[in-house]
Amino acid sequence: MSDDILDDLFHFCGLATYIQQARGRQGWPGSEATRRRAFALYERELRMKSYGFAAGGCDFQHDDCA
Repeated sequence: MSDDILDDLFHFCGLATYIQQARGRQGWPGSEATRRRAFALYERELRMKSYGFAAGGCDFQHDDCA
């Protein structure tokens, strides 16, 4: 198995969101909520990247991906 998929920003955002949702619910996350939050995180990271900031991944302490 290759680790290349996690180097892709879109897939990383999806995985980070899935883990965050699972931690918050203490179980399986809802697919629609996870999808929406993952896209919000992905869009935020693309904006940050376009402004010249490095992609930081999801901030679990100050999550504004809701």
